[in-house]
Amino acid sequence: MFNLSKKASNWSLAFALAAGIGATGNALPVLADDDEGMLEEVVVTGSRIRRSNADSPTPMTVLGSAQIDGVGTTNLGELLEKLPMSVAGLNQSNATFSTTSAGLVTTSLRNLGQSRTLTLIDGKRFVSGFNPGSGYAVDLSTIPVAMVDRVEIITGGASAVYGSDAVAGVVNIIMKDDFEGMSLDVRTGVSAESDREQTDVDLALGANFDRGNAYVAFGYSDENGLFARDRSFSTLDLVEADTNGDGFGDSQIFLGSSFPPGGKCGPVNCADGSAFRNGFGNIAASDRFNRGSSRSLLIPIERKYARGGISYEINDDLTFDITVGYNETFTASDIEPVPLDLNTDIFNTDTVPGGTGGLDIATSLVLPEATKQALLATGATNFNQLGNSQTGRRLVEFGDRGSRGDRTTMYANGEVTYEINDDWSVEGYASWGRTRTTLVSNGNFNVERARLALDVELVGGVIQCVDADARQAGCVPFDPFGAGSIDAAQVAYLTASTTLSADVEQTIFGFVVSGETPFELPGGRVGVAGGVEYRREQGFEAPSGFVQSGIISGNGIAATNGEYDVTDYYVEARFPVIDQLTIEAAIRVGDYSTVGDLSTYKIGFEAPVLDWLKFRGTWADSVRAPNISDLFAGAGETFATVGDPCSGVQLTDTGNTATNCLSIAEINARVVADPNGQFTLTQTEAQATGGFIGGNPNVQEETAESWTIGGVVDIPFLEGLTVAADWYDIEIEDAIATTPRSLVVRRCFDVAPGSFDPTCGGNVLRSNGALVQVSSGTGNENDITTAGLDIDIAYNTDLSDFNDSLRGNLDVSFLLNYLDEWELVSQATGSVDDRLGEVLYPEIRYTSTVTYSLDDLSVVWRMRYWDDVVDSTEPELLSDNAAYAVTPDGAGGFNIVGFSESENDVESVFYHDLRAAYDVTDNVNVYFGINNVFDEEPPRALTQFSNYGSTGINTAPEAYDVIGRRYYAGVTVDL
Repeated sequence: MFNLSKKASNWSLAFALAAGIGATGNALPVLADDDEGMLEEVVVTGSRIRRSNADSPTPMTVLGSAQIDGVGTTNLGELLEKLPMSVAGLNQSNATFSTTSAGLVTTSLRNLGQSRTLTLIDGKRFVSGFNPGSGYAVDLSTIPVAMVDRVEIITGGASAVYGSDAVAGVVNIIMKDDFEGMSLDVRTGVSAESDREQTDVDLALGANFDRGNAYVAFGYSDENGLFARDRSFSTLDLVEADTNGDGFGDSQIFLGSSFPPGGKCGPVNCADGSAFRNGFGNIAASDRFNRGSSRSLLIPIERKYARGGISYEINDDLTFDITVGYNETFTASDIEPVPLDLNTDIFNTDTVPGGTGGLDIATSLVLPEATKQALLATGATNFNQLGNSQTGRRLVEFGDRGSRGDRTTMYANGEVTYEINDDWSVEGYASWGRTRTTLVSNGNFNVERARLALDVELVGGVIQCVDADARQAGCVPFDPFGAGSIDAAQVAYLTASTTLSADVEQTIFGFVVSGETPFELPGGRVGVAGGVEYRREQGFEAPSGFVQSGIISGNGIAATNGEYDVTDYYVEARFPVIDQLTIEAAIRVGDYSTVGDLSTYKIGFEAPVLDWLKFRGTWADSVRAPNISDLFAGAGETFATVGDPCSGVQLTDTGNTATNCLSIAEINARVVADPNGQFTLTQTEAQATGGFIGGNPNVQEETAESWTIGGVVDIPFLEGLTVAADWYDIEIEDAIATTPRSLVVRRCFDVAPGSFDPTCGGNVLRSNGALVQVSSGTGNENDITTAGLDIDIAYNTDLSDFNDSLRGNLDVSFLLNYLDEWELVSQATGSVDDRLGEVLYPEIRYTSTVTYSLDDLSVVWRMRYWDDVVDSTEPELLSDNAAYAVTPDGAGGFNIVGFSESENDVESVFYHDLRAAYDVTDNVNVYFGINNVFDEEPPRALTQFSNYGSTGINTAPEAYDVIGRRYYAGVTVDL
């Protein structure tokens, strides 16, 4: 149950509860602005039955335009990630390393994943902003905040109403659509560090006419980015290290990359053959490359949009609405120059046994003589004998890698509503949307040309490429041995820019009939809504030939092409049993072209037992069908570590796994020859397993069961104070996830020997017994459970009610989430990943707002709290989900160790925002704001190798502010 005893000493939480400094949202009934004091009949998010917006069994958070303005952002994703019930899926910081997703902004309700959060625009689905090979979710950066009227959020299952994907809940963004006159808003902003400049301009024009309204709106936004080197916490490429030898990480030190600009040739310096100096990882810190000097910390986004609409009453019963829009975003992301490994990148020693020959040491004409002799003295005659990850350098001469993205989203929606009579109406609707993406990546390296440029000969005293066709194409000898050894001609020949083009398209047709039946219960007439909806999703992604063929230094990616459609039939009913009890029920049946028929259900109740007390609750059975990415994503190359079930196997071992391992001749031979009589992997073999990860056309749907129970109290002794509390519980079965490559191998080997396939269906390749390639795809791998409590306190009062000498209006709210459980259970192993209390799963989060208004002045103070957390709940365990640090192993590598308690803990953090606005005239409003007033930095560096840290930026940007204090000011003119 909810227990605040652990936090009783937390002064800020106590102060917030006592003073009522409240939340960004309001889960309580909201009155329509145009009809103050009246309850309008509307369609409330979570249902298609018309009713008063105060009557719903489902808890709902509503952000009005005033609350949206108070957040001080022009990015809807930044607004949503400040709410306690949501976490950023992707934002402008956590996707900086991705070449395909950089610049996308998504939200994840209950931290259950962006694909389980259904985002609607005006109650209708919106097209995805992702390349179909990398994910599927609405890109919130394409939605102009200036055009948003309000945001309605319900959490928990809503599939019976909206179909697939609403497992975690629904974010319904209601857009402004009734303009008269002109509205112009101009805003500018800058950080306290004099960077992160922002410019925003929004213009809307509209007019009412007989029986209708028409409007157009345009906007431009430009948000500059940041590099990791621009902030002190991310300037250096840090790692947790065990400096006292007790087996636990105890401090943070500079690690950098072991691919130095001067190059490494096995045990010696590539430039002069000298042995590397002693130091961390056998390469001194002064020789290592600082990735923090090059990486983007915050991706810049430039946005343009145009939107227009017309609504018209053909007669008193028939109306239509049409909305069309266009959004375009430009993004740029940078990371450090290419780390080139001559063996794996050029000579394929990671996937092809023995590579394709490798670089011959004795005959090479580009290898410095001193280095050549030093290597020959070790007994090595070919570079492929030196091992993977041992022969390379940072290609600083090629400049930073990065991607430049151009995403355009076009959409059109049409609705026709016919009022059959006073009780019944029918609505037909159609929508279409398309996101077209073009990505250009720079700083890549053509490994096929590099192979030709290393194959050289001496002709007339001049070194040249052996291949005549290559020389005709501009081939020049490649000299990567030593800092500054690569000249402009080599860069020009070996540079490879790549492109990626993608389209995602969505088409929807549907109609719904709703109204009140003649059947009357003691509490009123039974209301129903029912309809049918057809939806077609399609997408393709086409990387350039360089990328698909894998001849560049980056990971190879195959093309994506797929589509599916679904026809849904649904019905809802609302039964007012008595005045003190109303029951709602819904059912939806979908016929998918991919997974067949799926059914979902929902039942809820609301019980206003007293004038000031109402109980409410829902139970829902929800579903998420696999999307295009889950099903059809083209396989992308990866080199993450894979656990080999054959590691440590001995001749005397029994059981399926050992028997199958020993049936492979190369493994058996190594066990026989090993001094300890077991299959022992070298560090290079353990860390150099390539492979591919993609979609799976056989993946099935995931299902979820969720329930909420709670109530709303209008405090009788203090008018204007309302408190709502709701407990939620969500259990997901067969959750779709990429099958871990280690699990692919483990499943393959743990079978009866008679059915064992050493290639695991073509997914596994070995060389000399060691894994060199393991491939995987999506599958129904996990079960997920989360539960917690939402508390919403809202208070509004005229201060003169307390004392005649006081003036002005005070509006206070407080929104808190207490997380009681968040677990992911592997169906294959039964292992439980308990994330409660980890960085992105704090026990307590709250946001608060207090607004004071007097005549033409309004002042908003906001506070956001993120509880103290740990990087791992099991830091001492060397498992896939445990935090870990490193310590030198004395042989040029490192050992993985656990974290000490002090290095695992992350302190709580508070962020404060301030905004003031003043009506200069009836038509002109000026405003000024400060976000992160006290310039809070991330509480501590979350370094690489930690659970939630990120290489090169040292923090978890989903949780912590990376910008620091920033200012903005603007003016709004309404004519």
